Amino acid sequence: MIPLSDAGWRRPLRELLGERRALGGVLAWSLAAALPALVSGRLIALALDDGFLHGRPWIGLAWLGVLGLAMVAGAAGARQIPSALGRVIEPLRDRLVRRVVKPRHCANSPGRET
Repeated sequence: MIPLSDAGWRRPLRELLGERRALGGVLAWSLAAALPALVSGRLIALALDDGFLHGRPWIGLAWLGVLGLAMVAGAAGARQIPSALGRVIEPLRDRLVRRVVKPRHCANSPGRET
């Protein structure tokens, strides 16, 4: 395995940290998308243990309703992740293009001595 040097990660991390607000959006929407997976086991257990197995179907249905709301929140989060990632990636891509293409373009323009 090839060891990764810290120096190779400094610039990308520094660039990413410049997009803290957008990264926060990605994190928030990712947590919302993960919500059903995080709570489904517990909510189903509550629906069974506190509701259906004790002869209280309305309690069980209420817990399943909470699971349904978590699934709606997860779907909304999953829908927002691509646009949130775009708000992180697009500025990074633009800065990369300016750093790589512009110096090369200026160096090869006619009338400039190299």
